[in-house]
Amino acid sequence: MPLTIGDVTILVVRDGAEAHDALADAVAAALGLPAGGLRVIHRCSRCGSTDHGVPALTHRGRPLPLAVSVSRADGVALAAFGAVAGLGVDVEVAGAAADPALERVLRHAVEAPYPGADARTRAWVRKEAALKAWGCGLHLEPATVHDRGGAAVAPGLPAATLHDLELDGYQAALAVIPAPGASC
Repeated sequence: MPLTIGDVTILVVRDGAEAHDALADAVAAALGLPAGGLRVIHRCSRCGSTDHGVPALTHRGRPLPLAVSVSRADGVALAAFGAVAGLGVDVEVAGAAADPALERVLRHAVEAPYPGADARTRAWVRKEAALKAWGCGLHLEPATVHDRGGAAVAPGLPAATLHDLELDGYQAALAVIPAPGASC
């Protein structure tokens, strides 16, 4: 069953089901379009590759005015879409960021040290969701992102609203940029 937060719908896809197919089917149903005509595409703003980069939806080759995001972890995937300027989802197995050395690449200078693997993993999914919403991915160091609780901020980028997502055995987050602004 999909989860809705504001203008964003999040699908939880389990057991190896294809997240792109689930996303296309859900958007088709929401918009009253035939599912067969929808396609998830990717385009990297850095190198132009279509094998990775920011995802987008097309219908019969034309872009749809929706932001989309997909994330995968062992045994689960999240797929999200919404009529917002930008969005990002990220999911990891609970406690996946066990290595304390991750603090160097993850923790912003004004953030307190993370007290353990769960806190580091929570910080990771929140920051990666924001980086996806901005269209940066990991081209921008996670440590440049300041997690202020309800929002993530980074120099020159609009604030991204953060939402923790409840998912047994996983830590997940949604980041939303409601209005157009700068991007990576």
